[in-house]
Amino acid sequence: MMRISRNHFRTRRVFNTAKEIWPDTIDISERLEAHPDAIAFSTPSGVFPRLSHAWDEAEELAHSRGYNSIDNLIDDLAVWAMFCALHEMAEKRAPNGVTKLFKNDVRMARFDYQMRRNLNGDECWRLERDLYNAANSEKRSIYYNPGRKLMYSNFKPNYRKNR
Repeated sequence: MMRISRNHFRTRRVFNTAKEIWPDTIDISERLEAHPDAIAFSTPSGVFPRLSHAWDEAEELAHSRGYNSIDNLIDDLAVWAMFCALHEMAEKRAPNGVTKLFKNDVRMARFDYQMRRNLNGDECWRLERDLYNAANSEKRSIYYNPGRKLMYSNFKPNYRKNR
C-alpha cells in the first residue's frame, strides 16, 4: 500500500503547475473555422493555431518533467484543462477584437471545473478522479493499493470474517 500526498492532487498545486508550463501570453489573432465534419460539439468552435501550438509545447514540457506515472497523468490532464479554459476564453473574446490571451486571466474555479469535467468524462480516469476528489476533500491522508479502492486515514475497515 502506498501513501499518497494530498498536495500532489490539490487544485491549487495542479493549477499552479499547469500555469507554470503555459506561456504568459498567447496570440489569438489568427482563427480558422473548424471543418464541419470534424465538429463533435453542439456549437461549432474555431481553431486558434497559436493556442494549439502553445498546447503542444505545454504537453511536451509536462512530459519532460519525469514525475511518477500518476503525477504525469494529472499534469497531462491539467495541461488539457488549461487549454480548455483558454480556448473557451478565446471563443468569447476573439469576436470582440481581443488578440491576446493571458494565462493569469484563467481563474482557478474555471480550471477546477474543466478538471472535474474531464475526470468525469470517462471511467478510465477513475483512479485520478478519486485521487483528485479525495485530495480536495476533508480527508487527512490517502492510501492507494493497486487493484483496490482508495483508503483514507479515517477509514476503518472491518477485517473480521463472517462465520
